[in-house]
Amino acid sequence: MKKSSKSAPEVHERDVSTAQSEMVPEARHLAELRARIDQQLASLNAPSAYQAMNEIMDEPVDLGGRLRPEDAS
Repeated sequence: MKKSSKSAPEVHERDVSTAQSEMVPEARHLAELRARIDQQLASLNAPSAYQAMNEIMDEPVDLGGRLRPEDAS
């Protein structure tokens, strides 16, 4: 049986390094996705989003004489 010239910690460190380098594209993609979602969430938390939603909710709704949409017969 041939003995390895590298110790277990060195082999482990090499394996971890290899795994991390293979994960770089996925990590970059996830970081871009997270940044885009964070930007969208920030826009929803902006005062202007609150004001726009209030303006929409304050507008009267024309139901055409119906109490519920399913009453459309």
